[in-house]
Amino acid sequence: MASVRNPRRAMRSFWVLVVMAILLTGALSNALTRDPSPITGMVVALVGTLLALTVTQASRIMMAFGRTTNLGGGPARRAQTGDIAPAAPRAFEPEASARRRGDVSG
Repeated sequence: MASVRNPRRAMRSFWVLVVMAILLTGALSNALTRDPSPITGMVVALVGTLLALTVTQASRIMMAFGRTTNLGGGPARRAQTGDIAPAAPRAFEPEASARRRGDVSG
């Protein structure tokens, strides 16, 4: 997904998923405090799976919004287009400090 086609709908879906994740977290916490039984185990497995799916989908929407906000040439966009400038040598590297002093040809 390169961009968000309908940002209003995506934002609404994101917040619905966040509210669902909060409610599912409470339901999972409640289920974990119950007495052990096969029914409790099934409830924990079901609620845990739904919680994982909800959080995954909400994070996908959040990442899609992050991609669209960095289209102005921020670090994420430069990484996609390959317009990344070479990193400057670090001051603590011996070769870098020697090159600055002119001790080493490079």
